[in-house]
Amino acid sequence: MTEQLENFERAFRARTAGCVRTCHCGKEYFDSHNRYDWERGEFEKLVADPNAVELDYAPSDIRFEGRGYVDACECWHARAKEIMGFIDSHAHQIARYLTLEKHRKQRDADNAPEVE
Repeated sequence: MTEQLENFERAFRARTAGCVRTCHCGKEYFDSHNRYDWERGEFEKLVADPNAVELDYAPSDIRFEGRGYVDACECWHARAKEIMGFIDSHAHQIARYLTLEKHRKQRDADNAPEVE
């Protein structure tokens, strides 16, 4: 994974992890290394499932465009690269937009009534 893609992942990581995660693409990932309170037969079913991917860590979520992806899955890489290309090629416009939005939101906050 490139450093730029790693930065994208760090920026959009949902900061949640768990014993099992299902990616937007439908592939299921599970942590086989750490101990969990699995339901009866749940772990064995995952191990036996040829489509489930065994990891030695708790899979975590990456969220963008309203979708949730698993960090270990590569399905999100192509879309992330397109988004990074857009961000990089419009960096000044995006920075300007964020600045303008900050000012708008600050005006709205300043004009909001106070509730005691």
